[in-house]
Amino acid sequence: DYAAFMDLMKPGKREHFGLKAEWVEPFKVVPIIDVEIDGEIRTMAAQYMCEKLGVQSQKDKEKLQEAHDVCYKLGFDKGTMSCGPFKGQPVKKAKLEFRAQMVKDSQAFLYSEPEKLVMSRSGDECVVAGIDQWYLKYGEEGWRAQIENHINSDAFRSYNDRIKESFMDAISWLKEWACSRSFGLGTRVPWDEQFLIESLSDSTIYMAYYTVAHFLQKDLDGKEKGLGNINPDELNDEVWDYLFLNGPMPKKSKVPKDLLQKMQREFRFWYPMDLRVSGKDLIQNHLTMALYNHACVWENEPDMWPRGFFCNGWLLVNNEKMSKSKGNFFTMEDIMAKYSADTVRVAMAESGDTLENANFSETVANKALLAFPVFLETMQALLNGSEPVEKRPADTCFADRWFANELNRLVSEGKTHYEKMYYREALKTCYFEFTKVFDQYRDISRACGRVPAESLVRQYYEWQLIVLSPIAPHFCEHAWGILGKSSSVLDATFPMPTSPVDMSVASQGTHIYDKVPHDFIKLGEKTSKLGQPTAATVYVAKAFPAWKVQVLSMLRDFNAEGKLPLVKQEDMKNDETAKQQWKEIMMQLMKAPGLTEKAIAKQVGPFAAHVRDEAALIGVSALDASLSFDEMALLREHSSYLSDKLRVPVAVALNTELASPDHKGSAELAQPGKPALHFQIDKGSGKAPGGGKAPGGGKAPGGG
Repeated sequence: DYAAFMDLMKPGKREHFGLKAEWVEPFKVVPIIDVEIDGEIRTMAAQYMCEKLGVQSQKDKEKLQEAHDVCYKLGFDKGTMSCGPFKGQPVKKAKLEFRAQMVKDSQAFLYSEPEKLVMSRSGDECVVAGIDQWYLKYGEEGWRAQIENHINSDAFRSYNDRIKESFMDAISWLKEWACSRSFGLGTRVPWDEQFLIESLSDSTIYMAYYTVAHFLQKDLDGKEKGLGNINPDELNDEVWDYLFLNGPMPKKSKVPKDLLQKMQREFRFWYPMDLRVSGKDLIQNHLTMALYNHACVWENEPDMWPRGFFCNGWLLVNNEKMSKSKGNFFTMEDIMAKYSADTVRVAMAESGDTLENANFSETVANKALLAFPVFLETMQALLNGSEPVEKRPADTCFADRWFANELNRLVSEGKTHYEKMYYREALKTCYFEFTKVFDQYRDISRACGRVPAESLVRQYYEWQLIVLSPIAPHFCEHAWGILGKSSSVLDATFPMPTSPVDMSVASQGTHIYDKVPHDFIKLGEKTSKLGQPTAATVYVAKAFPAWKVQVLSMLRDFNAEGKLPLVKQEDMKNDETAKQQWKEIMMQLMKAPGLTEKAIAKQVGPFAAHVRDEAALIGVSALDASLSFDEMALLREHSSYLSDKLRVPVAVALNTELASPDHKGSAELAQPGKPALHFQIDKGSGKAPGGGKAPGGGKAPGGG
């Protein structure tokens, strides 16, 4: 309505409809509801949301729908009337009183219609029929409070915040629900058998039936009796009250007492329901009703209420809705025939974990189909010796310790993801990252002139197959046999870390295998434009210069006092508080004794800002004046690895022990945790940024 009103403010629109300006322009939007949106009370919510979303006209359907949903939901749930006879009352209360008053004054009558076009399976358009019905009074204050308390308690698990929020939203609006209908399939309403119980209301505690179903029916449709040899007419209310509600032993039942006791024990063993997995569309009705009805039937036994719901979105294929006309509609049989069961499972796991629509990507399935044979070939090569391994202690070198530590980290993270049913994250950790660190370990070993440790290789394959088996069980079972295992991988216990994850080792691994090579390779790329590098020297600083130690000490003090803004320079532009804090810090740094010398003073600001940015990125450890590990020893152990990555011989030295006087400029850039690099380039290669005069002509570039 607001968008239409604004359209009529445009002369061109008025002319199109034949309207005069005086019919529109004198009239102003009338505020009727105050509602909090985005942390502030909005007196005209429609205007605010249209301006916020950039609505230009009535044609902006998606933006208008979003604005509509926000205004209507928040307006009803949290709005307050700002005018009229019910001014000051909550909208949800005033709405009912308005309606009653208008009906009483014959200004209105009750009329119902579908919210939008509803088509039956027969292709007919549906209308609303006014008939007698029975209602369940969901939303009743005491009943609702039971459900809200249960969802917010430790006894219930929603697996992620989006699911929990959706349940709380459903509970906030779900009120009276028509639980009967006049025709169709279903159970008769016990107290009024002219009606049937509608399907959603009749299917909320059927999980309880599953616990004893095998006693009652042998086949799916119940044509054959189950283990108890019980006739349906022998199951009266007394029997069900005894089985499910701990009622007294039935007096009129023909079912043997010992059989009833056994059935009751069966129910008590299996219930409550630990997990129900369903689609997100059922949160708004069936699943929320299941919570309500469990709380009603087992009112005095909250331990029998559902303990967890996991919900998912709908399935897309290659980011499109499945459609036969698009050629992306597959049956389970079709898709497995095309890619195999396990590669389909991999693609399904990768498709998504939340309430967002999952996207089945054929590209992922195809990559898995190609990767699995390579995995098996590599495994067989390492097992049969065609790719060598070495029998040695699993902590002979840093690479061994790092790889073992990474395996411990990944199995810990993987277990957490599986427990939360985050299968995309589990796949990422237990397959993609697992294979990545193993490939990296093999590459490091090769570059350092070693071969992988046999015990670690075997540990990797055993753990890899176990942690991937929930997603790709057939592939892992096959590979498990190649490993020489006689049992099933599905019977194997999920790996336990051999030791707690060592964050120091993890940090050193990131430093030497990721950060240092990445920085050096980038510098090498710049150098190669100026000439061919022939050698490189890595310079390591044992300690910061005294003035940098002082700056770091002062920054740590500011942080301890809560005065250091841990934000990057680009983010500080929009943060006045951080900007003012940093200004005060710089004033104190610039006048601190020991930092005022001209040669030092001009470096204090850039260095302090750089350290602040690092602390914002990696944490307050960036403020430390020394490292927790021996950087020199780590780099020297990996000089061959760095040489392999840079494709030139690499030497490692302290920044106080120059290999050549012309390396001074590069060496001075080194600081703890940030080694500097000096490249030597061919004679006549021209000028390069940084560094001093290189032997044989040209300038040698250097950098941190």
